[in-house]
Amino acid sequence: MLVDRARRERVLLLSGLSALVSTLTAAATLSDVHVYDDALMESLLVGTLGFDIMTLVVSVVLGGCLWAIHRRRDQYWMLWLGLQGYVLYTYAIFAFGLVYTRFYFLYIAIVALSAYALAGFALHADRRMLRAWRHVHLPRRTMGLGLIFMAGLFTFGWSTMLAEAIAQREDIAAAITLAVAAGEFLRPIFGEALRVSLATPYLLPGAACLAFAVLAFRRVAPAITHAKA
Repeated sequence: MLVDRARRERVLLLSGLSALVSTLTAAATLSDVHVYDDALMESLLVGTLGFDIMTLVVSVVLGGCLWAIHRRRDQYWMLWLGLQGYVLYTYAIFAFGLVYTRFYFLYIAIVALSAYALAGFALHADRRMLRAWRHVHLPRRTMGLGLIFMAGLFTFGWSTMLAEAIAQREDIAAAITLAVAAGEFLRPIFGEALRVSLATPYLLPGAACLAFAVLAFRRVAPAITHAKA
């Protein structure tokens, strides 16, 4: 067992609460698309809804992972780490970015629950079982170089936009790749033009990272199952 039963239940409880609150928050926001009207610049309103769509999907899948882990399928801890990290990162942007909507205190709650759940796993995971991962054949160099290349692109892109915003004294906000792409595809619903040129730079890296994640899960999951047995 990757995490012993007593501590596992605590982590699952914290994570389950974060998934529940984030699901309700995202669903409530999507049911009233004017939630962000007084909290964000007009240019960011439609794009930010992409976060809520992605969060709704992630939270539901996170709940499925928690059920699988509760059934002692330890390989799903891999998916859980990524999904829980996404929830933490997304709502940290809202909480620390001071997105003052009527759900602001829920953003803080989600960040706290997610952080404690991840910390609980990090402190109590059986590292001896993780040794099985070392013998799994993965294109580590290709994946690593791909991630470094993407990081370099985003460093250059965001640095350029930040420098321009500072020079023109404008506000700017950060975002997550697939969520931003989802937000761009929502624009026609609100009577705005679809800007494929803006969605593509986010969609392609997001798709590549998703492919890496699927590959890693398919290769590593059998090793974890074998180590547990």
